Amino acid sequence: MGIPAFNAEATLADSIATVTSQSHQNLEILIFDNGSTDGTAQICVDAKAKDPRISLLGSDENMGLAHSFERLLRAANGTYFMWAAADDFRPPDFVAEGVAHLEANPEASLSAPVAEGYVEGIEHPIYRAVTVGMEPGVSTTKRLCRAMRSLPATAIYGVYRTEKAEETLGFRRSLATDLAFLFEIVLRGHVVSNPRQILVFNRRRRWNTLEEDYRTFTGRSGMPRFHLPFVQLYTDRARRILHLDVGHLSRIWFVVLLSALEIRRLVFMAAMRILNRVMTREAFSDVAVGLHCRFVHTANYEILDHEVYRQRMIVARYQR
Repeated sequence: MGIPAFNAEATLADSIATVTSQSHQNLEILIFDNGSTDGTAQICVDAKAKDPRISLLGSDENMGLAHSFERLLRAANGTYFMWAAADDFRPPDFVAEGVAHLEANPEASLSAPVAEGYVEGIEHPIYRAVTVGMEPGVSTTKRLCRAMRSLPATAIYGVYRTEKAEETLGFRRSLATDLAFLFEIVLRGHVVSNPRQILVFNRRRRWNTLEEDYRTFTGRSGMPRFHLPFVQLYTDRARRILHLDVGHLSRIWFVVLLSALEIRRLVFMAAMRILNRVMTREAFSDVAVGLHCRFVHTANYEILDHEVYRQRMIVARYQR
């Protein structure tokens, strides 16, 4: 199990506690301190002193979240592996349920959790996300389409077969490389949803700015002036397709399909940006919700608090 941490003193100790208290005790726990400048390093040292299963890794400077994920994956030695965010929490049987689910589904590469999404300052979950339609028996074409349209990003915090995760191209120091990694996992194998794995996923009150996301993923403070994240994500996904062990025609078909789905997404986002500029804020809010529910929202996302979800997850997304 790998825990990436950067300036996480407010939540890291509690997150580690939900890892060390897992009912599945045969754990290798790796913590990567990515050049933190607060009390994170001391929390890591204290945790290691209490639990011999913990090993510490790190860098002298912030190299970004993608670097932490990559280092933790390549350092893992066990049959199964998972990442645990420094600010998320999981019940005591999370690992045991994930391992049991993979053993019961030998064709699967990932046992994906059910994510309950919380927003900072609100005590109840506002949505529940489930991974569907990527289990054994589903064609690669369908899995690709669903990975682009409905795969929750929180699936990355499920339990993997280590060898399957290590077969991938891993993580680049670029924005949204986690989505490209998940995309490759889906193409290379199968993903099974596990209703007995519940992930408590915490969100900030507002969406990050593009600059904040760039700094989080890369560790770099200055984002290039003409940085186009969607281009980097598209090329990252495309290069993973080209590395698949399939025929040339299949690779071409997958790239064409990827391109069509990305163009569809870009057209939608461009339309939303135009509407945001020409409409009043109140009018745009209603239109954004309607269009999002019609063209983006998928049934595997269960909305638990409609008003908070509307404002935080939909309207704020298009007004960034």
